Amino acid sequence: MMKDSPTAGAERTINALTAISNGLDKFLTLILVIIFASMFGLSVNEILRRSLFNAPFIWGQEMTRFLMIWMAYIGAALAVINDEHLRVDFFINYLPAKIRYYYEYFVDFVVFVYLVIFLHRSYLYTLSQKGIMSSVVPNFPMYLAIMSLPVGTLLLMVFLVIKVVLRIERARIARLNGVEVTADDVGSQTSI
Repeated sequence: MMKDSPTAGAERTINALTAISNGLDKFLTLILVIIFASMFGLSVNEILRRSLFNAPFIWGQEMTRFLMIWMAYIGAALAVINDEHLRVDFFINYLPAKIRYYYEYFVDFVVFVYLVIFLHRSYLYTLSQKGIMSSVVPNFPMYLAIMSLPVGTLLLMVFLVIKVVLRIERARIARLNGVEVTADDVGSQTSI
């Protein structure tokens, strides 16, 4: 029986998380395309009905707003896993590489704690809207629109955990291969 290399476990973890991340990325991107197409269709419909017939749907604008909220939260989750959130790192770039390396973990921890609190609060808020119907969209329960808050936050948390675990495993492989890990190995986040 062959013995695994010291990095085999980390490589399996990276491959599994990358596959999960890529699958979720593709699925959520498809959802975003559907949401965007729906928003576009509703907006064009509103323009045509208002311009040609002077009879717009009373619920079209509100439904577009609800879809926009869903799109924002799903898009934010995708930005986490793809390291596309903007950040101001002017002063951070002047820190020594070792401190920057641990600073990235600290920031992710603080963000995760915030997301846990926000998830709890948004879940309670969603439950409070359970029996309330939209005043404009016929037979549309408000909790379906507000549910974007806990669902989007949960997606953000999942992607943040995947990102951190991937970072840890890549650093472990680098260390096992005798490579010093620095802040530059942490990730390529979009900076301004």
